[in-house]
Amino acid sequence: ADDWLRYGNPWEKARPEYMRPVHFYGRTEHHPDGVKWVDTQVVLALPFDTPVPGYRNNIVNTMRLWSAKAPCEFNLKD
Repeated sequence: ADDWLRYGNPWEKARPEYMRPVHFYGRTEHHPDGVKWVDTQVVLALPFDTPVPGYRNNIVNTMRLWSAKAPCEFNLKD
């Protein structure tokens, strides 16, 4: 595993307002109102932004790396 968050980085900024659920496994069910994805396991993706300054161009880009977080109901026995 890439343990890039272990020691921290003063330039990285956690962005919890952009946290997204990522679904794994599960199956689809067909309903009259559409197809639904059910029985999934969810992992929360938390982005971290790092500024990357350009060389001699006065531009700063953002590199975004994602960290995986387990929600409370995550079952480690599975």
